[in-house]
Amino acid sequence: MDKRRAKLYLPSMDNAQGCKEKEVRLSSYTRPVIGLMSFPGSGNTWTRHLIQQMSGLATSSCYCDDMLRSNGFPFECHHELFKTIVVKTHEFKHAQEYNFEKIILLIRNPYDAILSYANYLKRRHTGTASTFELKQVVRGIFNHSIKWYGDLVDQTIHHFNGPVLVLQFDSMKTEMVRTLWKIAKFININVTQKDIDCTMRLQEGNFHRNMTDKQHFYILKEVYTKEMLMQMRDTVNKANVILREAYNMDIDIGGETEQRLLTNTSILQS
Repeated sequence: MDKRRAKLYLPSMDNAQGCKEKEVRLSSYTRPVIGLMSFPGSGNTWTRHLIQQMSGLATSSCYCDDMLRSNGFPFECHHELFKTIVVKTHEFKHAQEYNFEKIILLIRNPYDAILSYANYLKRRHTGTASTFELKQVVRGIFNHSIKWYGDLVDQTIHHFNGPVLVLQFDSMKTEMVRTLWKIAKFININVTQKDIDCTMRLQEGNFHRNMTDKQHFYILKEVYTKEMLMQMRDTVNKANVILREAYNMDIDIGGETEQRLLTNTSILQS
């Protein structure tokens, strides 16, 4: 990541005054069904929170998570998807099953995404598993997960015929305003600068784990074997090529996490 760009946007005090979390509602008219597609652990829930706060419209899901429904996503289990603004999924098959007209493809580096997914499997949305527990879970899910991760990018780009907006979770914090405007344009909603500023002010949401940078990298180095890291690097390289060829994107999915992690384990030289 370019450190010159790693500057968080601060909402203007004029626009940020009086910000309140919006009470989300269903659309009063039929909307296109838009998928919010990601591998688990890639920030889907947080992105849904941002979209709801910016628009005031409900998001829904191809699944039904009672914890989410009770904590900020009241239409989590709503079946009239055409009255919600985006629909969460982790599976490409839902694009055809639910007749998605557009897809927002949310991508996070696999080193953090698979770790986050393992933590979710052990401790759900907000708990934190021990390093030992994460090691055990990752070893059980890794081969399936890394294939799932790569296939989701490949299938979405090569087999979905509608418009696709690619978002990188790892850069959203530092490019929040630009990202929110891109989302608003893509899903065709009118928002104001105050909507953007208040979304920035209230961006945290209800589901977030606090961890220091030092703890984070210690766990990454402990949980993954060298072979796993090499597989993830190869998957990242393939996904980068797919996205660059499809959209002429300047993208580096592995980003700073990959650079730091693989340099420390001498894999980049292998």
